[in-house]
Amino acid sequence: MIFLAGSEASGKTKKAFAYGWKERKTSEDGVLLFSLQHEKKEMWKILQSMYGQEELSKIEIDDTPAIMVERMAEITAQKAENGAISVFVIDEVPMMTSRKNFTDRKEELRYMIGLLKKCEKKERVVIVAVIPVSKYCTEMQKKKEVSTCYGEIEKPENCLVFV
Repeated sequence: MIFLAGSEASGKTKKAFAYGWKERKTSEDGVLLFSLQHEKKEMWKILQSMYGQEELSKIEIDDTPAIMVERMAEITAQKAENGAISVFVIDEVPMMTSRKNFTDRKEELRYMIGLLKKCEKKERVVIVAVIPVSKYCTEMQKKKEVSTCYGEIEKPENCLVFV
């Protein structure tokens, strides 16, 4: 799983999508963007500034507000099964919800990341997840903020990139 962390207006979404685009299994594979932060119309404008018509035809956007992570996993499984999509980009992780009831938001975030990792492994897809961090922090503080909120994501099987 690729985690892209950055502050507001740092270009996280564009960079996350670019990472996802490069991680496709084949040039024919598509990318599904779960856009929790931007409406579909706004996302298309961003993507049109990056890609041509042929590439845009391989992109799907789901802008369901506050989509539940379990539903994301279901959609990911369906799309991966038919072989059309091999990469999923989530913008932004904190805007997801889950069907389970948690008393602690950090516990819920860790559960959601864990579920996405399982889905990624089972479906053999790549997931790129955008996570926000404060722009007023040093690099070390950002790493601490990420591990405090999202658990130990700096593991060999993950890639954490700060923008």
